[in-house]
Amino acid sequence: MDSKYDPRLSSVLDEVEPRIHFALNCGARSCPPIKTFTSTNIEEELQSATESFLEDENALRVDGLEIHISMLMKWYQIDFGKDRNEMLQWIERNSSNKDLSKLLVRGDYKVRYNHYDWGNNAKK
Repeated sequence: MDSKYDPRLSSVLDEVEPRIHFALNCGARSCPPIKTFTSTNIEEELQSATESFLEDENALRVDGLEIHISMLMKWYQIDFGKDRNEMLQWIERNSSNKDLSKLLVRGDYKVRYNHYDWGNNAKK
């Protein structure tokens, strides 16, 4: 099929919405939790999903001079900023993690990406 006639193009966003990564779920343990969204409150719900995800230490943790973040940030970095620094600034703006803010101001840190657990997230 010729891409200019692809019917899915009518659903493409003009700008990237990075918070969508915290609304989608593939069923893996490292995925954000499943949530419901409504058309009337989508902005608040996306922001809530983002903040909730970033509060989880498997998604964001500062340990000494190391920033540990979800592999989602590495895989989709371009959606959060043009480079790693912009991505970290985006995370800081959307997170309440004070240790992250302090470390970014300091500037002497290493970024580590957490192992992504592809195991099934089903209840046992």
